[in-house]
Amino acid sequence: MFIDHFDGKELNKKVWIETYLPQWSSRDKTRPSYNIKDSVLSLYISNDQKPWSEEYNGDIRVSNLQTGVFSGPVGSSIGQHHFSDNLIVREEQKEEFLLTPWYGSIEIKCRCYISEENVAAL
Repeated sequence: MFIDHFDGKELNKKVWIETYLPQWSSRDKTRPSYNIKDSVLSLYISNDQKPWSEEYNGDIRVSNLQTGVFSGPVGSSIGQHHFSDNLIVREEQKEEFLLTPWYGSIEIKCRCYISEENVAAL
């Protein structure tokens, strides 16, 4: 059983990888924006954040954590979460499997908040 109450000021690097599918883009372009305060992890997308992978996902911006990542070499199509048929590895990723359960239950408490500033931009 794993429980993360986000009690510290930093993420547990033995569990969390601070990227979103970096093999289809890069680690730099897929780093999340987040803060941890009062045992709450807040992921957010700032107004000036760039798309994570314009080539494959257009203007979509993300702020995400992973618990595993892998890819083949640059130029291959090997990597997790094939959301499009034409994906090519842009940055090779060292295999990391931190928290990757095969079965069981996952429980999460979360909420979505859109700031007034971001609503006005829509």
